[in-house]
Amino acid sequence: SREEGETKEMEPDMHMLGMHSVEKPTKKRRRDNAEVAEDTFLPISNIARVMKKALHSDTVLAKETIEAVQVFLSEMVMFVVGEATQHALEDNRKAIKADDIMWALRQLGLEAYNHPLNEYLEAFQAHPTK
Repeated sequence: SREEGETKEMEPDMHMLGMHSVEKPTKKRRRDNAEVAEDTFLPISNIARVMKKALHSDTVLAKETIEAVQVFLSEMVMFVVGEATQHALEDNRKAIKADDIMWALRQLGLEAYNHPLNEYLEAFQAHPTK
């Protein structure tokens, strides 16, 4: 039994560690120990497709591996968008622009991604949708 005032030590999420449990959790833990609903994750099929394109054709990916990358990428997107949102709010804007994302990447030390994203943005703007 725990004494009053004693805090419960955070237990690792077994699913995140690649260990199987009887019941799959509906929420996962973020680095800051906040729970994140799985519906905020990027689509796993898209992530799996990109991962498979990057690997040798006979490489097999474990479901747990794809899920771990899904959690990581979803967290990364939320982190970058959070920084971009803060930047927009500091400029008294409600809308996030591509420049805010680029700014956030630089602030987070991820400026290496600015060039490929700029290329994609230019190609996207060159072919407007209906």
